[in-house]
Amino acid sequence: MNKATIKTFTFTSFLIALVAVVLPAAAGAQVVLRNQNVFSKSQVSNIIRNAEKASDKFRTDFRNQMNRNNNLSNSQKDEYNGYVANCEDSLDNLRREFDRSNSWWESRNQVQDVVSSSTQVNTMMNVLPFRRNLESQWNSLRNNINTLADTYDLPGLNGGGWNGGGNGGGWGGGNGGQVSPPNWARGTFYGTAPNGTQITLTISNDGAVSANVGGGMSYGSFTRNNMLNMGDSISRVTQVGNGFSTTRVDNGERIVYTKNGWGNGGGWGGGNGNKVTPPNWAQGTFYGTAPNGAQITLNISNNGDVSANIGGGVSYGSYTSGNMINMGDSLSRVSRQGDGFTTTRTDNGERISYSKNGWGNGNGGGWGGGNGNKVTPPNWAQGTFYGTAPNGTQITLTISNNGDVSANIGGGISYGSYTSGNMINMGNSVSRVSRQGNGFTTTRTDNGETIVYRR
Repeated sequence: MNKATIKTFTFTSFLIALVAVVLPAAAGAQVVLRNQNVFSKSQVSNIIRNAEKASDKFRTDFRNQMNRNNNLSNSQKDEYNGYVANCEDSLDNLRREFDRSNSWWESRNQVQDVVSSSTQVNTMMNVLPFRRNLESQWNSLRNNINTLADTYDLPGLNGGGWNGGGNGGGWGGGNGGQVSPPNWARGTFYGTAPNGTQITLTISNDGAVSANVGGGMSYGSFTRNNMLNMGDSISRVTQVGNGFSTTRVDNGERIVYTKNGWGNGGGWGGGNGNKVTPPNWAQGTFYGTAPNGAQITLNISNNGDVSANIGGGVSYGSYTSGNMINMGDSLSRVSRQGDGFTTTRTDNGERISYSKNGWGNGNGGGWGGGNGNKVTPPNWAQGTFYGTAPNGTQITLTISNNGDVSANIGGGISYGSYTSGNMINMGNSVSRVSRQGNGFTTTRTDNGETIVYRR
């Protein structure tokens, strides 16, 4: 054997030996998941099954809504349907790989594909307006996907239900990792939900959050920028007096929390004397209109509790000494006027008049005023109709046979009336109603804005 042959043999032998050493090490290299010894394969299979069911229903209802949408081009509909189809296809692929694997964590790459393919859907659902039932379905599906991501130690989708797999982000996900709250946001606080359910909210020093809502427990986290993440809801936390208020980022729902408990020495509003019994003329239900046109139903109980339904959202406060109403971070002076009163905010002078007459009960033309009394609408104008505002916001308009009108505009509720001359009065807007097919169009009398509604 010559020297060249010896050198070639020696170098080749070295490579073979090196490969023999490296390959087993590489083959044995594997990500160790924190849940690897926590979940069984059947348990993870159930998690995937929940996501598959949610995905099937979401895709069907999404396709149906796209078919009914006359404001999108066919190419836009195809694009959006494609996003949802990719999400479902990735779940189908995950199921195939999962079923053929020996260990559930071997399908981690397919779970990553599910999250990646769902990102476009998540962005689309956050940017474009959709009906509330479809948004609710997506929230449920997103939670299932984020549960999968967390199980496999992977980052999830922004917006809720992600327990922080991949980077330790706390329950809520989507708004930064769990952080230590400011001192004023630590401890146990008491509030009341819009439906009257009492809430005990506990925020720990490490940012862990628990909420006892009418006896049922929910858990979440306090995250960056003073945000509270609870399941699929994210709320902004703002200091108010000895507590804070939370405002949901999706629907604007606001709840005031205090350390005083419920109405036991200052009530919700706090900060301006104790809650007192209002004078007789200030007790009961009153109706007013905010400067922006939002309708307000104000209830003042004889124990000083106050609730305000403002365009469909409910806030709570208290009637305190000196004829003052405390509502979260606003304080207003109450002055008797006729059969009602006026409220004047102490910070900006905003003034609202309240009456016991309500809107549209024969005293000047319904909510909008000035265009005739509320009347019975024609049959073709009665029922529930769907339209899209010029800015893309979806509207659900319900017209009762007694002339009452309600509009769900992007999740916020407004109220009005159907008046003589086929007019709809909503706050400070008046629109003419013209029959069209199985629905109608509304045309505002002030700016000519036209919206088409269909059943």
